[in-house]
Amino acid sequence: MRLMINRCLLFYVLAVSTALCSCSNSGSKTSATGQAAKPTVTTTATKKVSTTAVRKFTEIDARTYKVEVIISKVSEPKSFRKLVENLPEEYTVSDESLKDIAAHFKPGELKYVWVDNYQPDFSVTYLLKIPKGKKLVRDYEGYFAYIENDEKVSIPIYSEK
Repeated sequence: MRLMINRCLLFYVLAVSTALCSCSNSGSKTSATGQAAKPTVTTTATKKVSTTAVRKFTEIDARTYKVEVIISKVSEPKSFRKLVENLPEEYTVSDESLKDIAAHFKPGELKYVWVDNYQPDFSVTYLLKIPKGKKLVRDYEGYFAYIENDEKVSIPIYSEK
């Protein structure tokens, strides 16, 4: 019964989060010097946000990578937290990464949504499968979002080099 209530709550939160946080990510930008520019934070009001989101890759084998998204300095959200990874074409996520009730995968997108268990620093880990004949693309779009003081906060995820 509790699992059914949790799933209903999760689907409600997904619907609300989609409506409230239609966050867009500007993606990885490159400066004139060819260096990756640090992404900017998007909020509905101008204010400083210290939250960071960094993606790290660890090679498991030639076509499988463990991806860890490390999120730091999150203020306590008043509703949900959402992490979205817009994966390159034909990339998939292993089934074992989707055992978490908060995880949802559809082609091209991995999404995690939480409503409880606040922690200021945490990480999300998943196994990324690369199609045969393709090389690993590290700089794909992704963001971590939450509501703070009735404002949308969207933190772009950048990949560690």
